[in-house]
Parts: sequence; structure tokens; C-alpha cells
Amino acid sequence: MSFLDDAKIMTEKEFGLCDYGKSTQKPAYTDTKVENKADKWLAIVNNSQKVEVGFVAIDNNPPVLEAMGFKDEKRCDALLKYDKTIVFVELKDDRHKGWVRKATEQLEGTIKLFRKNSVANQFMTMKAYVANRAHRNPTQRSYVDRITGFMKNFGCYLYVKGDIEI
Repeated sequence: MSFLDDAKIMTEKEFGLCDYGKSTQKPAYTDTKVENKADKWLAIVNNSQKVEVGFVAIDNNPPVLEAMGFKDEKRCDALLKYDKTIVFVELKDDRHKGWVRKATEQLEGTIKLFRKNSVANQFMTMKAYVANRAHRNPTQRSYVDRITGFMKNFGCYLYVKGDIEI
């Protein structure tokens, strides 16, 4: 049994990923109410084929943190899993400079620990997303060096955008 076995299964065509924010100790969550899209959804998951997507909150989720072996390492908010693909997601609602760097560091910490876990071998494809509601779809050219470095160091593509395609 692994921490991935308790993933919340989503089959909706579109759903949101949400976070309560820094001031709380609550984990990220999913939301399917379209009326919350503008106010609560920090990332939008587009699942046009309605495949089964598993959602696991990581940060502020003690059972998952313990199962993954986290101590004081930086970590991302959540992960999605479907077929043989795993997607790490860091959620932001930040207008300040440096948000991509900080989010990337959180993804890096999570991926490093995940790779040490035996469940990592279940996945053929790994992706990482930095999603910021305040910057829904920034120009990717601004982050070419960071994206290239991420691919070189972790073997997975880094997306800096708020729409996650399944």
C-alpha cells in the first residue's frame, strides 16, 4: 500500500485545484463548482477525455508527508496521476517577483524525494506545473532557462501556466 492508493479520483472534464493559502495548515483540494472558478481555482485541469485522474494533496497533509519521507524539505502542494503519468503541481496566488523560482524549488524538493520512493517506478512520464492565478498564462519565453535547467536536472518538463492538460 502506498500514499497514492488514497488518491481522490476525478473524472470531470474540467476541475479546479485550490489552496487555502499560507496562513492555514490545510492541504490543497479539488473543486468542481464552475462558479468558484474565478475566486478559488488556482489551476484549471482540462480533462477532455474524462480519464480517471488521481489527486493527492502533499503539503500540509501529514500522512502523505510521512509516507514520502519529508522532514524539512521544500515541497509542492499536490500531485495528479493518470495512466502512467505523474504531475507535480505548485499552486500560487502571488504577484511578487520571484514566485517562479520559489515554486520551482518546491517542485524540485518533492521530485527528489519522490524518486527515492518505490512507487516512482510506476510512472513513465513525469511533469511539473507552476500555476499562479495572478499570472494565469505567462510568456514561456521568460522562463526558458529555468525550464531547460529543470529538464536537464530532473528529466521532466516544467510548465509555468495555470491550465493543466490531461
